[in-house]
Amino acid sequence: MRPHVAYLIPDFHNPTGATLPDEERSRLVTTARNVGTHLIVDETTTELDIDRGWSPAPMGANGPNVITVGSMSKIAWGGMRIGWIRAERSIIARLLAVRPSFELGTALLEQCIAVELLSDMPALTAHVRRRLQEGRAAVEAGVARIPGFSMPPTPGGLSAWIDIGTPLSTALSLAARERRLILPPGPRFTTGGVLERRLRIPITLPPERATDAMQRLALAWDDVRGGASSRPDELEHAAVI
Repeated sequence: MRPHVAYLIPDFHNPTGATLPDEERSRLVTTARNVGTHLIVDETTTELDIDRGWSPAPMGANGPNVITVGSMSKIAWGGMRIGWIRAERSIIARLLAVRPSFELGTALLEQCIAVELLSDMPALTAHVRRRLQEGRAAVEAGVARIPGFSMPPTPGGLSAWIDIGTPLSTALSLAARERRLILPPGPRFTTGGVLERRLRIPITLPPERATDAMQRLALAWDDVRGGASSRPDELEHAAVI
């Protein structure tokens, strides 16, 4: 099988948070080029670096078969629907030719806001780094209080890929709803129904909200394991993940 297109998130992958090493990036681009596959490389999470400690080379530097896409929606805020595409000239020309058939264009105001934000990227990334660091710390503290849970190193990205120690992710997700906490089970992120030992927990929430969410998760885990815990209606407000 030789696919025409493959989609990748090489930096702070969602949901695992993993980053592809440089040597694997080069090898992947070369292999794809040899079989005639274009790679769509999603870099929307690349700037969400807390303390990775190294900067990988862009995959687009390894070959002309790479189409790189990015967005302001993660580095700024979710409603900032401004993105971009980097590719070889012939591909950009084809995209520009077909775009008017399904899109009228991007709002001028949002483009102006994006220009202002891009002109001060160091301050923006520093703000995002602090926010993610605080959210990660709250999630780490919550995970540490739940027996059997473990959190891998999470140097950046949108979420932590938690190992709950036993294949009960779906049951835990359902129990969490009773605790007015909404979070998807591990199998939601696969087509094969596996990953029942995994749970994706965002690190993007403010620390007080993340702490509240982790408390609800601990209560839900007690419910799943048959332990005694306080009544769900003792927690008045919903914490949405």
